[in-house]
Amino acid sequence: MKVLLVEKSKALYGLKQASRAWHKKADEFLLSLGYKKSKYDECLFMKKHEGKTTCVSLYVDDFFVFSDSIPEVQHRTKKLGEKFPIHDLGPTKNCLGIRATRTENAIILDHEEYVNILLSRFNMAECNPVSTPLEPNFRADCGTCPENVPYQSLIGGFM
Repeated sequence: MKVLLVEKSKALYGLKQASRAWHKKADEFLLSLGYKKSKYDECLFMKKHEGKTTCVSLYVDDFFVFSDSIPEVQHRTKKLGEKFPIHDLGPTKNCLGIRATRTENAIILDHEEYVNILLSRFNMAECNPVSTPLEPNFRADCGTCPENVPYQSLIGGFM
């Protein structure tokens, strides 16, 4: 997975329709390259070529390129660079609070750092992990519950 940062005209950023115009331009270009738009996500484009699958995802003004073929990622990066002024940020390590770890056969995504930040914010960094957050039929004893913990905010952060 690669991250490509697109340089856009600063004048576009102030316009109400800037993001729509940008997405439309990127959309048209990717469709012209033979990509098909996902029916589940407007920002995900997929293409199968010679048994290899390549996905391009748009997030604001960034492209994320996924493929099971390194030459295909390089080719796609070159094509995007011909159309848009981009900076290749290389393989993704962390994006939107999600850590990406590569193994020989997979990419593993996790939120460990984000969870640790939430636990620290709510003074629960030293809590003991358990397989089930609450035991079945658990009844809280007010004398053992931490005081002033905004549980709704904590759960909302995890969601």
